[in-house]
Amino acid sequence: MLGYAGMISRVDLSRGSFKVEPLPNQMVKFYMGGNGFGVR
Repeated sequence: MLGYAGMISRVDLSRGSFKVEPLPNQMVKFYMGGNGFGVR
């Protein structure tokens, strides 16, 4: 998978905060190689 680093960023614009979390493998498989990460 190109561009996949095994991490996801969660950004809260209201609070001005963010955190980086590991991305579960089952989420990667569910979204068919990362094409739909931004959709949900």
